[in-house]
Amino acid sequence: MQIKHYFLILAALHATNAIAQDMSAKEALVDANIRSIFYHELGHAVISEMNVPIFGQEEDAADVMSVLLIDALYEEEAA
Repeated sequence: MQIKHYFLILAALHATNAIAQDMSAKEALVDANIRSIFYHELGHAVISEMNVPIFGQEEDAADVMSVLLIDALYEEEAA
């Protein structure tokens, strides 16, 4: 998979953030967990497909990527 495909996926997910504004607290919690899991798994995909060198555990690298993507794509309160 080419890097442009990853950016297209990220752009689509970022656009869905506007849809999630009118949720209850439980729905927001479920939404946040699903997004976190998705970005974690996307981290595994990027590491695997792009042969990203990691130092340490792959799980830790995927967690860090998830946090960095959420921080970059969402406002502080939404993140």
